[in-house]
Amino acid sequence: MNKASFFATHTKNNFLLYILVIFSSLLFFYRLDYHSLTSWDEAWYGSIAREIIITNDWINLQFNGKDYLEWQLPLFYLHMGIRKWYYIWLLTFMILSIGAFGYLIYGLTLLTKKKKFDHKENVILVIRNGIVDNYQKAGLPYKLKAKNNSFSIITER
Repeated sequence: MNKASFFATHTKNNFLLYILVIFSSLLFFYRLDYHSLTSWDEAWYGSIAREIIITNDWINLQFNGKDYLEWQLPLFYLHMGIRKWYYIWLLTFMILSIGAFGYLIYGLTLLTKKKKFDHKENVILVIRNGIVDNYQKAGLPYKLKAKNNSFSIITER
């Protein structure tokens, strides 16, 4: 199969997907900068991030005596500058990052699917790493037991 026929069949098979991606991105990015920080909570979070940059206190994130965990926006302000519409771009970047992580997990499942794994087993293997780490940190002996397409952790005492 030559290169031209490959692209022709690929475009023909995925035409609806391309239309969906183009239409979705037009809807998503259309007038993205039209509204400034109009909602009270968006202005509040922007003000918290601005105070973090001004006071250079990255540990105690407070505004009016309340604690907040807004680390992403001050980092974005630090690298890009303080502008009213950067908060919107930060949210866009975070959504795209979540999508990239999902694509990575999906790619890993496709890669291991060729090795006769099931999608359910891939999810279990990803989650298992965190569980085993917790058992190792606690110093508990454990064994992984596979039975009926499921894994269980058996602690030895």
